[in-house]
Amino acid sequence: MGYMRSGWSSGTRNQQVKIALTQVTVDNTPPQVSLDFPKDGQVMEAKPSLLLTFKATAFDATGLERVEWWFESQLLAVQAQEPFLQPWQAQPGRHTLQVKAFDRSGIWLSARRHFSNFAINLKQSLIQGA
Repeated sequence: MGYMRSGWSSGTRNQQVKIALTQVTVDNTPPQVSLDFPKDGQVMEAKPSLLLTFKATAFDATGLERVEWWFESQLLAVQAQEPFLQPWQAQPGRHTLQVKAFDRSGIWLSARRHFSNFAINLKQSLIQGA
């Protein structure tokens, strides 16, 4: 709360006190965030031209500013609204995916997943009848 005192008025000692109220919301709670796909430790086949869609859920009571997708410690994408989905061209190997949710106060929280894709040999699979 603050106040302001006016100066002299018309040569008289007429003093006024003005009060102004400002509501301030203090936000020190990080947003909620989870990675729904892939699951931690999940192992998938990396078929040729397989497009996976990562899925996250994020919420903050005062509102979200953005959600960042990080793949192998590099920024992959930034989204400002739901749904939080990110397509990815499957690649063989062990991978790390992280999603960071930022609220309007700049507070953030992240969720991280490790998952693996293994390559399948289509030619060998066809020969064996698999």
